[in-house]
Amino acid sequence: MVPAERKRTKLVEVLGNCTDFPVIIFVNQKRGADMLAKSISKIGHRACSLHGGKGQETREYALKSLKDKESDILVATDVAGRGIDIKDVALVLNYDMAKTIEDYTHRIGRTAASFLQIFVSFVPCLLDTLQFVFCHAESATASIFAKGIIIK
Repeated sequence: MVPAERKRTKLVEVLGNCTDFPVIIFVNQKRGADMLAKSISKIGHRACSLHGGKGQETREYALKSLKDKESDILVATDVAGRGIDIKDVALVLNYDMAKTIEDYTHRIGRTAASFLQIFVSFVPCLLDTLQFVFCHAESATASIFAKGIIIK
Protein backbone atom coordinates (compact mmCIF):
# COMPACT_ATOMS: atom_id res chain seq x y z
CA MET A 1 0.00 0.00 0.00
CA VAL A 2 1.24 3.46 -0.90
CA PRO A 3 -0.34 6.49 0.79
CA ALA A 4 -1.91 9.00 -1.62
CA GLU A 5 0.69 11.63 -0.77
CA ARG A 6 3.45 9.27 -2.02
CA LYS A 7 1.87 8.76 -5.43
CA ARG A 8 4.24 11.19 -7.17
CA THR A 9 7.25 9.65 -5.41
CA LYS A 10 6.21 6.20 -6.64
CA LEU A 11 5.84 7.61 -10.17
CA VAL A 12 9.40 8.98 -10.06
CA GLU A 13 10.58 5.54 -8.91
CA VAL A 14 8.77 3.76 -11.75
CA LEU A 15 10.14 6.21 -14.35
CA GLY A 16 13.63 5.89 -12.87
CA ASN A 17 13.50 2.14 -13.45
CA CYS A 18 12.12 2.52 -16.97
CA THR A 19 14.63 1.63 -19.68
CA ASP A 20 12.34 1.65 -22.71
CA PHE A 21 10.39 4.58 -24.09
CA PRO A 22 7.96 6.05 -25.06
CA VAL A 23 5.77 6.00 -21.97
CA ILE A 24 2.18 7.22 -21.83
CA ILE A 25 0.86 8.39 -18.46
CA PHE A 26 -2.90 8.85 -18.15
CA VAL A 27 -4.51 11.36 -15.81
CA ASN A 28 -8.13 12.46 -15.45
CA GLN A 29 -7.86 16.24 -15.69
CA LYS A 30 -6.40 18.62 -18.28
CA ARG A 31 -4.65 20.75 -15.68
CA GLY A 32 -3.23 17.63 -14.07
CA ALA A 33 -1.72 16.56 -17.41
CA ASP A 34 0.06 19.89 -17.86
CA MET A 35 1.28 20.02 -14.26
CA LEU A 36 2.54 16.43 -14.24
CA ALA A 37 4.33 16.84 -17.60
CA LYS A 38 6.07 19.95 -16.27
CA SER A 39 7.03 18.15 -13.05
CA ILE A 40 8.41 15.15 -14.96
CA SER A 41 10.42 17.47 -17.21
CA LYS A 42 11.97 19.08 -14.14
CA ILE A 43 13.43 15.73 -13.06
CA GLY A 44 15.17 15.22 -16.40
CA HIS A 45 12.68 13.43 -18.64
CA ARG A 46 11.44 14.87 -21.91
CA ALA A 47 7.69 15.05 -21.31
CA CYS A 48 4.79 16.65 -23.15
CA SER A 49 1.06 16.75 -22.48
CA LEU A 50 -2.01 16.03 -24.57
CA HIS A 51 -5.63 16.79 -23.71
CA GLY A 52 -8.84 18.14 -25.19
CA GLY A 53 -8.16 21.67 -23.95
CA LYS A 54 -5.25 22.06 -26.37
CA GLY A 55 -5.73 23.18 -29.95
CA GLN A 56 -5.44 20.69 -32.79
CA GLU A 57 -2.02 22.01 -33.84
CA THR A 58 -0.66 21.68 -30.30
CA ARG A 59 -2.05 18.13 -29.95
CA GLU A 60 -0.48 17.13 -33.27
CA TYR A 61 2.85 18.63 -32.19
CA ALA A 62 2.78 16.62 -28.93
CA LEU A 63 2.11 13.38 -30.83
CA LYS A 64 4.80 14.17 -33.39
CA SER A 65 7.36 14.90 -30.68
CA LEU A 66 6.64 11.50 -29.11
CA LYS A 67 6.78 9.66 -32.44
CA ASP A 68 9.99 11.47 -33.45
CA LYS A 69 11.55 10.65 -30.05
CA GLU A 70 11.90 14.31 -29.13
CA SER A 71 9.77 13.47 -26.07
CA ASP A 72 10.02 10.28 -24.02
CA ILE A 73 6.82 10.64 -22.04
CA LEU A 74 3.31 11.72 -22.98
CA VAL A 75 1.04 12.75 -20.12
CA ALA A 76 -2.51 12.63 -21.41
CA THR A 77 -6.18 12.56 -20.57
CA ASP A 78 -8.46 10.01 -22.16
CA VAL A 79 -8.33 11.91 -25.47
CA ALA A 80 -5.16 9.89 -26.20
CA GLY A 81 -6.79 6.61 -25.29
CA ARG A 82 -9.13 6.61 -28.26
CA GLY A 83 -8.07 6.33 -31.85
CA ILE A 84 -4.58 7.78 -31.59
CA ASP A 85 -1.89 5.62 -33.16
CA ILE A 86 1.38 5.63 -31.23
CA LYS A 87 3.63 2.73 -32.14
CA ASP A 88 6.06 0.91 -29.85
CA VAL A 89 4.71 2.22 -26.56
CA ALA A 90 6.92 0.70 -23.86
CA LEU A 91 4.70 1.43 -20.88
CA VAL A 92 1.23 2.75 -20.15
CA LEU A 93 0.81 4.13 -16.65
CA ASN A 94 -2.56 5.04 -15.14
CA TYR A 95 -1.55 7.75 -12.68
CA ASP A 96 -5.26 8.37 -12.15
CA MET A 97 -7.63 5.47 -12.69
CA ALA A 98 -10.08 5.86 -15.53
CA LYS A 99 -13.62 6.81 -14.56
CA THR A 100 -15.20 4.04 -16.64
CA ILE A 101 -14.16 0.55 -17.64
CA GLU A 102 -14.47 1.60 -21.30
CA ASP A 103 -11.94 4.40 -20.82
CA TYR A 104 -9.65 2.02 -18.93
CA THR A 105 -9.85 -0.51 -21.76
CA HIS A 106 -8.97 2.16 -24.34
CA ARG A 107 -6.02 3.33 -22.24
CA ILE A 108 -4.63 -0.17 -21.88
CA GLY A 109 -5.30 -0.68 -25.59
CA ARG A 110 -2.37 1.65 -26.25
CA THR A 111 -0.10 -1.23 -25.17
CA ALA A 112 -1.99 -3.81 -27.22
CA ALA A 113 -1.62 -1.60 -30.29
CA SER A 114 2.13 -1.56 -29.78
CA PHE A 115 2.38 -5.27 -28.96
CA LEU A 116 4.33 -4.58 -25.74
CA GLN A 117 1.65 -5.44 -23.17
CA ILE A 118 2.99 -3.70 -20.06
CA PHE A 119 0.95 -1.33 -17.97
CA VAL A 120 1.01 0.08 -14.46
CA SER A 121 -1.93 1.42 -12.47
CA PHE A 122 -2.15 3.30 -9.22
CA VAL A 123 -5.39 1.89 -7.83
CA PRO A 124 -7.34 3.88 -5.24
CA CYS A 125 -8.45 1.83 -2.23
CA LEU A 126 -11.28 2.33 0.21
CA LEU A 127 -8.98 3.57 2.97
CA ASP A 128 -7.77 6.56 0.91
CA THR A 129 -4.53 4.83 0.07
CA LEU A 130 -3.13 3.49 -3.16
CA GLN A 131 -1.94 0.12 -4.24
CA PHE A 132 0.75 -0.01 -6.82
CA VAL A 133 -0.22 -2.71 -9.26
CA PHE A 134 1.99 -3.92 -12.06
CA CYS A 135 0.30 -6.02 -14.69
CA HIS A 136 1.69 -7.89 -17.64
CA ALA A 137 -0.77 -9.43 -20.07
CA GLU A 138 0.15 -12.70 -21.76
CA SER A 139 -0.90 -11.42 -25.17
CA ALA A 140 -2.74 -8.52 -26.73
CA THR A 141 -6.00 -10.45 -26.46
CA ALA A 142 -5.45 -11.86 -22.97
CA SER A 143 -7.35 -10.58 -19.99
CA ILE A 144 -5.88 -7.34 -18.71
CA PHE A 145 -6.15 -8.82 -15.24
CA ALA A 146 -4.09 -11.91 -16.15
CA LYS A 147 -1.27 -11.25 -13.68
CA GLY A 148 -0.77 -8.69 -10.98
CA ILE A 149 1.92 -8.00 -8.45
CA ILE A 150 1.38 -5.64 -5.55
CA ILE A 151 4.56 -3.80 -4.62
CA LYS A 152 4.64 -2.55 -1.03
